Parts: sequence; structure tokens; C-alpha cells
Amino acid sequence: MTAKVLDYLKNKFHIDSDGDLARELGTSPPTMSRIRMGHKEITPKLILAIHEAFDIPIKDIKAMLNGGSNDGSN
Repeated sequence: MTAKVLDYLKNKFHIDSDGDLARELGTSPPTMSRIRMGHKEITPKLILAIHEAFDIPIKDIKAMLNGGSNDGSN
């Protein structure tokens, strides 16, 4: 499910690569790669970074991570 969240953010905010997304969120490209590959979860710190960078409510981010249909568009 985490890869879908990354894809959502990249598509919605017109971000070209996982590396660019990592920089937007204040993390490293290797960390983003580990998340994409399923070797690392999106941490609470990264959820907060997503919220702060893109103004998506934390509850919506958590819903996306849990497989909910909320895409942050409300």
C-alpha cells in the first residue's frame, strides 16, 4: 500500500521521481527506495512530513496507508 501512496503524491503534485519526492519530504532517496520496495514502512515522522509538505490531513494519509479509499481530495 505504501507504493500507492508514493504514486499518489507524485501524480497529484507533479513530482517526477522518487528522489524528488524524497527531497520534498526531507528524507533520502535510498530511504524512499526502501519504502517503495516494501523493505521499510512509512514512519510517523514521514507521515508528518507528507502532511506539512502537501497539506494533506494526517487522517487521510493514514487512511491511504490502511487501504482506505480516501485519496486526500476532500
